[in-house]
Amino acid sequence: AIQIIAMSGDLDLSGLFEEQDDKIYKTRIGSKNTAQETIKKIEAAATDVTISVERIKHFKVKIQPKEIRSRSSYDLLSAEVIEVTPTNCVIEISKRRRVKTKHG
Repeated sequence: AIQIIAMSGDLDLSGLFEEQDDKIYKTRIGSKNTAQETIKKIEAAATDVTISVERIKHFKVKIQPKEIRSRSSYDLLSAEVIEVTPTNCVIEISKRRRVKTKHG
């Protein structure tokens, strides 16, 4: 069933995979790669831009700006890769707005 849904490019199912609470916005996307390959692709993409990726767990990473400038707020992201089948996974991306205080 997941493969059929994944192959249906004209279906917009994003409403089924998004949640939002007061402070955290979550979305889920599918990948046709293994969980390990997907984590490596996330880490490789970070080297091309000004973000850092830190592994929290085996298949979970924290993503944040390398430099926090004088902006009053910025987004903290985390991505958790969940294996569905040996060659398919779901990436749950969480975004939280971080407000910078005077002390840090």
